Amino acid sequence: MKVNLPVTGHEVDYGDDVLIVSRTDLDGRITFVNHDFIQISGFTPEELIGQSHNIVRHPDMPSAAFQDFWRTLRSGKPWSGLVKNRCKNGDHYWVHADVTPVRESGQITGYLSVRSRPSRKEVEHAEQLYRRMNEGRHALQMREGVVRRASLFSRLNIIRRIHEQAPMRTKFGLVGLLLFIPLVIALALTWSKFSESLDAARFEREGLAYHHELRDLLPALQNHRGRSGEAKVGNTASAAALPGIARTLQGKLREVGDRTATLDARLEVSSVWAGIRQDAEALLAADSKLSVDESFERHSAVIDRVNALMVRIASESGLASDADPVTLGLVTAGIITAPELATHVAFSRRLGASMLLRNAFDLPSKFDVNGRMAMADRQMERIETSVGNAVQRLPALEAPLAAPLASLKENLGSFDKLVETRVLGASRAEIDPAVFHKQGSAAVDAAYALYDAVSGQIDLLLGQRIERIRGQALQLFAGTLALFVLGVAVAWLFVRTTVRSLGEAVARFREI
Repeated sequence: MKVNLPVTGHEVDYGDDVLIVSRTDLDGRITFVNHDFIQISGFTPEELIGQSHNIVRHPDMPSAAFQDFWRTLRSGKPWSGLVKNRCKNGDHYWVHADVTPVRESGQITGYLSVRSRPSRKEVEHAEQLYRRMNEGRHALQMREGVVRRASLFSRLNIIRRIHEQAPMRTKFGLVGLLLFIPLVIALALTWSKFSESLDAARFEREGLAYHHELRDLLPALQNHRGRSGEAKVGNTASAAALPGIARTLQGKLREVGDRTATLDARLEVSSVWAGIRQDAEALLAADSKLSVDESFERHSAVIDRVNALMVRIASESGLASDADPVTLGLVTAGIITAPELATHVAFSRRLGASMLLRNAFDLPSKFDVNGRMAMADRQMERIETSVGNAVQRLPALEAPLAAPLASLKENLGSFDKLVETRVLGASRAEIDPAVFHKQGSAAVDAAYALYDAVSGQIDLLLGQRIERIRGQALQLFAGTLALFVLGVAVAWLFVRTTVRSLGEAVARFREI
């Protein structure tokens, strides 16, 4: 404990109307003092602000008081008690301190202390108690600012009665039990930790399965958005394909709904999914009556909500915060970033194809396409970095991921070049919209192909982790049980032999 010296023994008195106020951060560093604090302590504001509050601690204060002080505050409770503080010149002053945690947005951000002048009787009583606590002559303890006598005598008295009344065999049994209790507790805690790890890995696999269902829905939505827009500007091939695409989308909506029902007990997403499905089905029913822009906006809104749900699933299932750097790198690359990349490319595919069909290249549309492709390029870099780090840690990943990663990079590059030359740099249509759409679709499909490859590896890693945890838990349980049985057997033999020897000794003594 910090010891501030010298001390003069001279007490500074002050009026009943004085309030000494200060505020500290969570580590006890002073962030605010009022005028009365400065006046009585003798420190300047510059000497106080930023310093630990123990700058005014008096060496007569017992360390147990401050241990109780911090234990109480850090549990979220206020602390109230008498404190003897030291002035800058070594004098001292007594205060009745009321210290309260300060909460902002539900979080404790610091502590506010308001001190007032205690009565002389309170000071004299506190001086005696604190002196006895420092000398250690009495079993005293402090709880939330109140000094109490420790009630150890009654507990010691129970132990004494057992010692005096219990037979020797019982005493040995109790000693053995006390030795095994820590072992049983340690086993229970370790088993609980294994169970938590096992449950977390299983939950991640469940989240991954549901995430995959949503991933299957996204390209169906994006395809319907693109084909609907093309059909509305006169593309007969897209108009002919649209009913089949709509049926596929409706099937995907049903499949995701079934998966939601099975996982909702843990992920609690049924209400969110119900809203998304309702909007998607309403869109399909009304799409033929919507304008190009209205259809695009409503499709994009549903796609954005699916993406948001995918992010939520990745977060709440623990995928996005997995402790294993390899798994986390794969999640970042394939589960989070690849669908986002596909969304930006699909957006650019639809908007670019629309400009080509209309032979109208307006600046706002070009600006949107350029921004989306720039984001897709940045996400490609993120994917390469995350996969590269994962492969560096686990080289076995290179074989299943090299081809889909290379395919995505190649197809995205080709589409990038097509967008740059035939859309962003064009003033009139110089390419068949179907060719443009096909190249964009290749990049989108490549992004989802990478997703599939990565999710397969994540599922494999999680499965291996589950089996590993099970094996370790069983080994621990079996080993501990064997040690426990062996210990009980040895203890029993020891007790039986000892009691028998003592009995024989007593019998011989009686014969004498």
